[in-house]
Amino acid sequence: MVAHARPGLSLSPLQDSGTGRAGSLLAGTGAWVGTSMGGLLGMLLAAEADSAHRIERLVLNDVGPELNTDGLAQLALYFGRPHHFATFSQLEEELRAHYGGFGIEGDDAWRRLALGSARRLPDGSWTYHYDPRIGEQFIHDTPRNSWADWRAIRCPLMVVRGAESPLLDADSVLSMAEAQPGLVTLEVPDCGHAPMLDRDSQVAPIAEFLTRPQRQRLPPYPQTHGNAWWRRMAAWLKRESRLKGTD
Repeated sequence: MVAHARPGLSLSPLQDSGTGRAGSLLAGTGAWVGTSMGGLLGMLLAAEADSAHRIERLVLNDVGPELNTDGLAQLALYFGRPHHFATFSQLEEELRAHYGGFGIEGDDAWRRLALGSARRLPDGSWTYHYDPRIGEQFIHDTPRNSWADWRAIRCPLMVVRGAESPLLDADSVLSMAEAQPGLVTLEVPDCGHAPMLDRDSQVAPIAEFLTRPQRQRLPPYPQTHGNAWWRRMAAWLKRESRLKGTD
């Protein structure tokens, strides 16, 4: 299953209801390739005892149990406010400026991204095709300890990181490998958050990982819950909101 980040999706409702809602996203068993929030959701499913058996392999695309809080704050602030453009061309220009780190090449690729990211408003102007309240999840979420989830995963793991990623630091990947010694890693040069997984140099290593002989699953790992980067991020955004309210 390929899971992209879905604007407006928060992990809290999935966690609050156990794995019932999250597990319903899967039919049977299989591999999970998740980008950004889609990767965090896959990590949650693979860590939970009730759904772990459904995730045979897990690929995280530029996401992990610890994210750079400055980079996360910039994303939250950017996507937490509405964007309006008089023309479709202006929207595409903004995409090129903001998503340059995706490593996208060629006008056709940019146009496809713009077409899939745009929504026309009743007055004829354009905006991004996502819920502008997406930033609220970073303020109101109180998720669990992501490192405990990461250590609890028993299936084969792979992480893809953009070499210029503002979210997933290289040191975090090293820590992920320490906690999961069998971790397969791929760093994409000249790319930020997140690699598009649209070219052979990115797809081939993932395909090789997904098709290699399956090793026996490790025994369950004891789970603990506590504070995580989400809580630090929420505290930062709450302070920013109060400061803006006093301007």
